[in-house]
Amino acid sequence: MLVYDLMAEYFAVVDVGSNALRFQLASVEQPGTYRILEQERQPIRLGRKVFQTGTLDKESVETALNALRDFRSAADRYQVKTFRAVATSALREASDARSFITRTEKLGINLEVIPEEEEARLISLGIMSGLRFDLALGLFMGIGGGSVEISVANRTNAFCLFSLALGGVRLTEQFIKSDPPTEKELKNLQQSVRQQLKPVARRIEQEKFTMAFGSAGTITALADTDARLTGEPRMGSLAVLKRSRLKALFELLKSQSLSQRAALIAGDPKRADIIVAGGLVLLELMTQLGLDYLFVSNRGLRDGLMADLL
Repeated sequence: MLVYDLMAEYFAVVDVGSNALRFQLASVEQPGTYRILEQERQPIRLGRKVFQTGTLDKESVETALNALRDFRSAADRYQVKTFRAVATSALREASDARSFITRTEKLGINLEVIPEEEEARLISLGIMSGLRFDLALGLFMGIGGGSVEISVANRTNAFCLFSLALGGVRLTEQFIKSDPPTEKELKNLQQSVRQQLKPVARRIEQEKFTMAFGSAGTITALADTDARLTGEPRMGSLAVLKRSRLKALFELLKSQSLSQRAALIAGDPKRADIIVAGGLVLLELMTQLGLDYLFVSNRGLRDGLMADLL
């Protein structure tokens, strides 16, 4: 039986991503802080085929709407006063996004399609909300299904905000047709990634950030898989992913079949088809930015939404 604090104020957020839908509900503990009461991730690929066809996949739409209906019901049980739902690259690019949004409105959800730079800002804000130390200037990155968000920021300002069309779902559908991927497919993928990253890396090198952080499903899956294989302990709420170990993990993943990768990776086995493309993107990011290691946080966009609401 659920027991609620009648004096508490509850609020909830939803992140409608290209590879998954995420829900988080919290109570306000005191001004500026909150306690998470419920959170859920549904591995629904709303970005399936969107980046190739320009339209949403019908089956994915229906599954996503069912998940959103459940999220809304959970919020209603707590009599949530504030409910914010946002969508990212799949709905930014789908020509029939308006139809999907209209159907979410009938569920009592006002779905916002946020701009790329706002997504990058919210990811950095979400990661910083979990840090228990002062950060002069940090580099933040997240690899989603449709895009990669990168920012250089501190708790009060964002100095660089970038979004690149290098998401795991997008790149897998565009470049990888074989199981396991062929060397030619991976070479073409790598060339495309490098070309898009070069100007961004040059700009970011001008900023004197002191720490680098990664978030979102692909990066956390890679870090968790690395920790499972190596026994590397976490540093509190953060994992550490070294570039040398990421390179070794990528070499292993790219040589395996889909079923082998699904059995190996930590977290959602449905991510196995996109983990190679995502791993290549992260490895290129760390190489071009000269990062020997990366701190990996479980916090991300939905936590940025919560911090923003507070």
